[in-house]
Amino acid sequence: MVTSSDRVYRVYRDKGLLPEPDRDASGYRRYGANDAIDLIKIRTLAEAGVPLARIRGLRSDRQ
Repeated sequence: MVTSSDRVYRVYRDKGLLPEPDRDASGYRRYGANDAIDLIKIRTLAEAGVPLARIRGLRSDRQ
């Protein structure tokens, strides 16, 4: 079952904001607590009006 969070994660992943999640032996995506935290941070910044390009820059500076 695909939830709205799954779709949002995929959109941000496709835009280079989040990494491809690990997969289990069955091929299902495995999201961890850090993935949820990263998603919340990105969504909060995006909802505050920060452009996705700037968020991407902030995230790459962190790594």
